Amino acid sequence: MDQKQSQKLAEFNYFEPRAELFDLVVAKINQERSLSIAKRHVFIYGFGFILALVAVIPAFIWFKSGITNSGFMDFFSLLFSDSSFVVSYWQSFTMSLLESLPILSIIALLSVVWVILETSKLLIRDLKTFFNRSKALS
Repeated sequence: MDQKQSQKLAEFNYFEPRAELFDLVVAKINQERSLSIAKRHVFIYGFGFILALVAVIPAFIWFKSGITNSGFMDFFSLLFSDSSFVVSYWQSFTMSLLESLPILSIIALLSVVWVILETSKLLIRDLKTFFNRSKALS
């Protein structure tokens, strides 16, 4: 009986796994790694997206007060109320319109809108990756 056990143990020691087992294990590890990276990206981009959504409110308020306080709307309304004046003095009117434009608040608002669009693009991309990988692992 001792000889039978040693023979079985010897047969067991010579057991060779399938050739594709290593490839399957490496593929599974890579899937888990990409899922982990996707989770991290979803958290980072989600946090950035929320921050950008919060930042759009003060940026819009700053833009609105800049438009109101600079007199831009007064010059702009002149375009519709007295268009003959605008046509006569179009160069001066254009310069006055551009000078009264609140450039910094426009840049701030457009920057926040760009961050919202960019983070939403990246968030959607990584959410797709996350859900596709989660389905593949199930």
